[in-house]
Amino acid sequence: MGWLVVASHARGRKVAQGRPKHRLLSSGSLIWELDFATLRPAPQLIYRARTATASIDLNILRQDRAHVILRAGDQFCQVATGFDRTAARGALRLTLRWDCISGETTLTAENLAQGTLRQQVVDQVPALAAEELSNLARQWDVRNPALVWHAAADHLHPVGPGICMAGATPIATTRGTLPLSSVRAGDHVVTRGGSRAAVLWCGSVEVPALGAYAPVRLKAPPFGTAGDLIVHPGHRLALSGTEVEYLFGEEEVLVEAGALVDGETVIPEPTGPLFRYHGLLLDDHHIIAPGGCAMESLCIGALARDRDLALTTPLGELARAGHLPVQRRTALRDAEPYEAAALAMARRAGRSLFAA
Repeated sequence: MGWLVVASHARGRKVAQGRPKHRLLSSGSLIWELDFATLRPAPQLIYRARTATASIDLNILRQDRAHVILRAGDQFCQVATGFDRTAARGALRLTLRWDCISGETTLTAENLAQGTLRQQVVDQVPALAAEELSNLARQWDVRNPALVWHAAADHLHPVGPGICMAGATPIATTRGTLPLSSVRAGDHVVTRGGSRAAVLWCGSVEVPALGAYAPVRLKAPPFGTAGDLIVHPGHRLALSGTEVEYLFGEEEVLVEAGALVDGETVIPEPTGPLFRYHGLLLDDHHIIAPGGCAMESLCIGALARDRDLALTTPLGELARAGHLPVQRRTALRDAEPYEAAALAMARRAGRSLFAA
């Protein structure tokens, strides 16, 4: 399994991965990430590619719906899904997955600005060769300016929650401090408050290190004392301080790491076209403190109530076994995007070092 093509448009370049052979794929994925700030509200063509034997069209329709048409030889597939109301800013990630074994094609829309997932499944599966899929991702005819990056993989790329931090992140457990990549289900993590929390799942996913997937580095100090940490930009930190109390009326809130990028204490992490994130799901949503930096464990909310959707995430095996918990509330209040922006602005203006 691997990535065939990773194409970055924001940087004006494209990067191909691997040398695909002309073999039929039992499964595959196409992923597109769009910028809401650039995406017009009117219906529009986002991506179109044609080869001698296959074609792909991605359109945004009225009423905030994404529509994909995929053709391979004389086989044809189309699927559409909504993605909730359009946000003023943030990203929309669309993932098309097809599985010849199950006979299903799935289109998932992740509105990263609002944290929502919508998904639609159809029983149409065109058989594509790896070379055909690679060509569709490398040789496009139309690319909308709202498209930040896109990629093609010869496997079912998982969607939704499941990735948090780099594998080297130090995690306090009852077996001692371990790198996150060494933590296993059944271990017990020591939370920031000193209690023990059972590990239900600890896994990893390799993703294109672009757009809303691009990792950020938390500098120590002020973020902890045991060295820099690398996290997913959507992973939330627990922040406190006078500015937090003034802006939120709370002693502590959760803020996405990506909202705190300032070029000094939180910076983009240079990496290759791919990055492997690890996730840590505990028995509930907890505040942990890797390297002394307060942050959340994986938060999945009510994902367990939609089993079909949960099966397409990195937590699919846990969902299949019926062991996926429902997290009814977060450990701390979650800052809204506009609140996080105000906090980041106050932080840059005052150069204050919030506790984290």
